[in-house]
This record gives sequence, C-alpha cells and structure tokens, in this order.
Amino acid sequence: MMINFLTVPLAIFHKVREQKDITKPVVYKPRVSIIVPAFNEEKVVARTIETLVEADYPDKEIIIVDDGSQDNTYQVASMFASRD
Repeated sequence: MMINFLTVPLAIFHKVREQKDITKPVVYKPRVSIIVPAFNEEKVVARTIETLVEADYPDKEIIIVDDGSQDNTYQVASMFASRD
C-alpha cells in the first residue's frame, strides 16, 4: 500500500506531461529519401511514383532504381524526372 503513495502521483504527473507533449506541433521534419527498386515494373511504376509525389511531406527526395528491367520501366519512370 505504501508503494501506491508513490506510483499514483507519478502516474498522474506522467499523464499530464504526456498530454502537453501531444499538443505541441512537430516543427522539425528532416529531409527524407525514398528509394524504390524497380525491376520490370512498367505497369505499376507510374502509379507508385504519383502516390509518392502526392505524399504529404515537405522535404522528400524520390529515387527510382531501375536494376536492368527488360520492359519500359525506365522510360515510364523518366517521365517524372522533371517534376518537383
């Protein structure tokens, strides 16, 4: 019973402090590199890139790695090269 006199106030203190941390907006968002390996992905690579471009993150870099595809994966992916 004596241990409850210590743990209950600490638990309440922790919960209050946790709530304060939740209400603070996240300010720091580091640069993120997204690397997508693509091997014969001609049919889905465009949709994948579009989804990554639309992702709600301010500073991201998308890298598509075509590792020797024998279809038109490179041509489809290169259409997105000039987009920011």
